[in-house]
Amino acid sequence: MQWKILSAIAEKTQNGVIVTDAQGSIIWVNKSFESSTGYRLSEVLGRKPKDFLQGDVTDRAKINRMAESLARHEEIDIVVENVNKAGELFYNRLEITPIFDENHVLTNFFALQKDVTEDFLRNESNLNEKIFVNEILNNIPADIAVFNSAHQYIYVNEHAIRNPDIRSWIIGKTDFDYVEYRRLDPVLANNRRFYYNRAITTRNTVEWIDNHFMNGEKKHILRRFRPIFRDETLQFMIGYGIDVTELKNMELQVQELLVQQEYANQELENYAYVVSHDLQEPLRMIKTFTEILQLEMEGKSDDKVRKYFKYISDGADRMGNLIRDLLELSRIGRVMNPIEVVDCNELLDVLKMYFMDRKDNISLTFETLPSITCYKTLLLQLLQNLVTNSVKYNKSSVPSVSIGYTEEQEFHMFHVTDNGIGIDKKFAEKVFVIFQRLHSREEYSGTGIGLAICKKIVQLHGGRIWFDSVPGEGTTFHFTISKNLKP
Repeated sequence: MQWKILSAIAEKTQNGVIVTDAQGSIIWVNKSFESSTGYRLSEVLGRKPKDFLQGDVTDRAKINRMAESLARHEEIDIVVENVNKAGELFYNRLEITPIFDENHVLTNFFALQKDVTEDFLRNESNLNEKIFVNEILNNIPADIAVFNSAHQYIYVNEHAIRNPDIRSWIIGKTDFDYVEYRRLDPVLANNRRFYYNRAITTRNTVEWIDNHFMNGEKKHILRRFRPIFRDETLQFMIGYGIDVTELKNMELQVQELLVQQEYANQELENYAYVVSHDLQEPLRMIKTFTEILQLEMEGKSDDKVRKYFKYISDGADRMGNLIRDLLELSRIGRVMNPIEVVDCNELLDVLKMYFMDRKDNISLTFETLPSITCYKTLLLQLLQNLVTNSVKYNKSSVPSVSIGYTEEQEFHMFHVTDNGIGIDKKFAEKVFVIFQRLHSREEYSGTGIGLAICKKIVQLHGGRIWFDSVPGEGTTFHFTISKNLKP
């Protein structure tokens, strides 16, 4: 009667039920066992479960450990890899309990089984995904950490902390704990707390440079905190850092080289200014005494002597022009009016008057130009030089020059277009180098310094200058002026 009651109860459960004798041979199974394994009671009576439920996929070491526990009459709760009658793998959770009589003699084993394949595979997938993510995070060459809302570590990758013991220890700890543990400067933890709070307040990623000493070497770490919110609540904070020490050191070296170069350039400009200024007086004396000597020898010299006097006079004139242009170049950046807001259309009016006074037969057209912040006198000189070049290097009966403007996001862009002789693109750099000429003095006069002056003026305005040209058809010079200049 008692056995019938127990079997009736066992038939009602959704879990499989197995009852064996003390040697492990099956004496009864319920309908759920038959359904999950495909084996009927008549097929398994007297057989041991291991004889038909285990397959090649079964973990033998796990089965051996289970057998050892059963031999010691211990209760077992284990998941094993079993195979049903159709040869299909399923993961079987077994809860085995030994049954004893009133004399404490083992009489039976009672086992509950449950097919946990779906749960097991899902957990295995999660585990594999976790292992996969950890592999990625641990092999990224950057410090990666995740913090909870209390600024406690809940994850840190191997790159951030290489020692596995410290990596395990730090979970649940803060940067203050870490700084104290490693005996680092507390400022490090204070800075991180400051930026952690700023990221929460602004709800945006914040970035800063951690500067600290590690193993006697100064390190520069570019760090970021990115807060993750859900329903207005901070879920966690992602922190990551990249060692930029090498880049920072290179930046410092570049800055030092730039300072040295700036000093050398300044010294060179000072030298050019002094030399060009001081050379003017002896040159005037050469020219003056040559003229006096020429007057005294008037009527006494032949054509050959007069030709020599002309060579001296022409050479002195050319040298004078060179010295004046060099002096003008050296003055740019040394003596300037302050930056101001300038209506460029007013500069165009000045240009018109300048070329009218020169009585050049040219066609000069303009677009409406904006008001910009610049060095007024230098911008006028820049436009005047470019237009003068357009007229000078032009074989048309009526040289045509137009000045236009294009607005860009960060710059003002100007264009000076002509119908002159053009410039070969292979001279794109050479034309802006001081004293570099593309033509002989017999073809075109000049010192070869005009475009060098233009380039220096543009650079003082935070811009650049270049040209597009078709030889024989004309040239367009473009230059930009930064919008970041302040009066």
